[in-house]
Amino acid sequence: MRSEAYRRLVASLPCMACGVPGLSQCAHANTGKGMGLKVCDLESFPLCSDRPGTPGCHSLFDQGALLSKAARRAIEPAWIADTQRRITALGLWPAGIQQPEEGAAHVR
Repeated sequence: MRSEAYRRLVASLPCMACGVPGLSQCAHANTGKGMGLKVCDLESFPLCSDRPGTPGCHSLFDQGALLSKAARRAIEPAWIADTQRRITALGLWPAGIQQPEEGAAHVR
């Protein structure tokens, strides 16, 4: 599933790793994606962007510098579920996108 509206909502949330507000990008889970392929947009969470002189959590996450591969695999489902809960709690879930059932975040 691809949805610009959902990706924009994800990017509007504070960074999931460091909590900084206003600098997030929609980061897709790395587990389950292949070369040049992105996973479903529902499998994403906010991570902050690079700023001058400072690498952001999104870059560090994608390069494997933020978490080990095992830690990343373990945390991605929790970050995905938390992102979905936040968007739902704010009453901003996009029309036309089916919401995952509580406790069953859309994760591979």
